[in-house]
Amino acid sequence: MKTTRVPHTCPVCGGRGWMEQRFYAGTGVGTASSATVPCRSCTGTGIVWAWEPEALAGGGDMTNAQGMSV
Repeated sequence: MKTTRVPHTCPVCGGRGWMEQRFYAGTGVGTASSATVPCRSCTGTGIVWAWEPEALAGGGDMTNAQGMSV
């Protein structure tokens, strides 16, 4: 069975491409900073790619957090 790469919305950042810095600092206790950093899971794109069988891949149609088609 052939496989193909299919885009999915990043489950960590929800497609935003960024996270609050304290998310990666552990619990965030004592951290008042709400600075944002690129999501480490999707490297700031809001999209992660997965290998799926071609029969299940579908059209790969998706939108990012801003509602733009990707």
